[in-house]
Amino acid sequence: LPDVSTGGGDGEVDLLNGLVALWNFDDGTFNDSVGGFNGEERGAAPIGFTDGPGGYGSALALDGVDQFVEITGGAAEDLTFEGGSMTLSAWFRVGAFDKGWQALIAKGEGDRWRVHRRGGDGSGLAHAGGVGEGPAGADISLGEWHHLVAITDGDAAEFGTRLYVDGEIYSENAATPSLGENGKRVMIGGNPDTGNRTWNGDIDDIALWDRALSGAEVASLLADGPITLKPTILPLDGVADAGSGLDGRYWQAEPKAVLNLQDKGEATDIGLHIVNNYYPTGTFTATGLDFQGGNDLTPIREWLQGDGESYVGADGNMDDGVLSFTGYIRIDNPGEIAIRSASDDGSIVWIAGQKVVDNDGSHGAPGPSPDGSYNFEEAGLYPIEVAYFNGDWTNDAGEHGGANLGITANGDPIPGAILYSASDIGATAIAASSIAAAAGDAGLHAAYWTTEPKGAQFGEDSQGPIFQNVQGDDHGLALFGTEPQGRFVATTMTYTGNDLTPILEWLGDDSGSFIGTEGNLDDGIFQFTGLLNVAEAGQHSFRSSSDDGSVVRIGNQIVVNNDGGHGSPGPAPDGNAFFPVAGLYPIEVAYFNGDWTNDDGDHGGANIELTMNGESIAGHLLQPAGGLPPIVASGGVSSISLADDGHVVIEFTGSLMSADNVGGPYTAVEGATSPAMIAPDKAAQFYKAE
Repeated sequence: LPDVSTGGGDGEVDLLNGLVALWNFDDGTFNDSVGGFNGEERGAAPIGFTDGPGGYGSALALDGVDQFVEITGGAAEDLTFEGGSMTLSAWFRVGAFDKGWQALIAKGEGDRWRVHRRGGDGSGLAHAGGVGEGPAGADISLGEWHHLVAITDGDAAEFGTRLYVDGEIYSENAATPSLGENGKRVMIGGNPDTGNRTWNGDIDDIALWDRALSGAEVASLLADGPITLKPTILPLDGVADAGSGLDGRYWQAEPKAVLNLQDKGEATDIGLHIVNNYYPTGTFTATGLDFQGGNDLTPIREWLQGDGESYVGADGNMDDGVLSFTGYIRIDNPGEIAIRSASDDGSIVWIAGQKVVDNDGSHGAPGPSPDGSYNFEEAGLYPIEVAYFNGDWTNDAGEHGGANLGITANGDPIPGAILYSASDIGATAIAASSIAAAAGDAGLHAAYWTTEPKGAQFGEDSQGPIFQNVQGDDHGLALFGTEPQGRFVATTMTYTGNDLTPILEWLGDDSGSFIGTEGNLDDGIFQFTGLLNVAEAGQHSFRSSSDDGSVVRIGNQIVVNNDGGHGSPGPAPDGNAFFPVAGLYPIEVAYFNGDWTNDDGDHGGANIELTMNGESIAGHLLQPAGGLPPIVASGGVSSISLADDGHVVIEFTGSLMSADNVGGPYTAVEGATSPAMIAPDKAAQFYKAE
């Protein structure tokens, strides 16, 4: 857990001890800042945000009709505190008491915990926590902020349950409590055991502990302001005096496709969706964060100025260009630093997982909200993430708008020497913006393709990589854009066999979930996708031992690059990732097995084993929300092979489509019939069939 502290109160106060979850809503999401218990909004209308109590940032604004937040992250039973103790702290403001029972937050009825308006008791609150509701105290005034602390003491040393409102004991139940499980998810503003109990009003800064807080700690919560989470950072010990710069990625979107980075409900609010879901058009190293003088039509290499020499990928311009910068910033002298991101168009800056500047939207420089600040409390390496996009704007004379980004610290450009990449540190800095709110059941969704014999091995050489963001080594990624011949749910990431092993045999216990056309493992290609449940922020190690190649991407960033034709474990099976906060991070595992025989005709192995921190990763994996996609039979690429004369041969059904970039847009290849022959001297293209 990250360090957390607050001062004040009588006696020692340690709010780190037993802190399980904290929802402060300051970043406009329903994410938990501590343990990955992220929420998802429910109701006909999107949930809004309002100003919280003074100094507390944003708060939930619930309409009282059908809105609530369901905590979908983590395991339901982990917020039960079954048979034990717990404490709940929250700020709230009542818009109206317009139902007999209204839940502020609840795990359920009976012996589960909840805080709500007690039906039939006027405008009073009640807390039930493993024992019946305590009596409602005095009426709660409407339209004003109040603070509550609800405690269940499983030992009943002084009380069984106690409810504080605005620092005073409000109600109490002396009976010994026994918290029970119901298998249901916590709801903020609702009750999972009964409907029509939604809260009408505002809620902010909810915290949960797995113990009973002391009186001094209760007093501190009210007196000393928001709980302060100290970030998870890396020490400077053993770090080079200067870094090489941040890891940069660039995407060329379609014209006028992007008007916001964050999802605000419109089809053009897709900047971060592109960053977290599509392979980049190109990659580069950013030795600084000041890019001036460009416009919509400036080529990406030119826009990057001196950093353009490091760019690897397809060409593109800045009209609807989306960029991501990730890595670490070195702090030797702690203190509060003003951060400014002046941009045309939108930009967002995160430091240690905290959104520091939100200058999103379509606008000229400097933008409507370029300024923020961050308190670097101690020396160290802080993970940093910058997202930026430039739209496509012209005035009546046809002149294009600017494309500029300038990030400063205390008014000065950020020195390149204090910016560190993944390779500098030996750990990929995973973007907090990639965290997902919802997940499905355990496991990953998997897709399966086969090609003609040796079809997975063409490229730069017969044993070359196929899952890279480099033209000539990206044909495996291109295949992922086509309809697979099979799908299944992967509940383990340990599979063994050889080239001739049938797919159902290779899958073992997962074979029952397979749908589609069966095949063998010779020239089999797999894509596993879902979410990685990271319960603790910080650095974690990963190993993908495979025969043949595998690549692990987390948050759409490469963590393990064990690509190419080889035996197990492969030349580069290991990698590290640094997670700024706990949460559900998108994960993709790309794997292929070639077709290899020795002089005696013996076939090679077909194996992959993925571990996290030296143990099986299976317990950390969750499927995407929604079921396994169906197999669409309308069209698809059935095989890719390399002819003796160098032509690439594509067999397909439906319509063959091509694009300059893996993310599209794709257009029909005029006159294409199967098998299509692609000349070896043709410019690099991506193909799919539909």
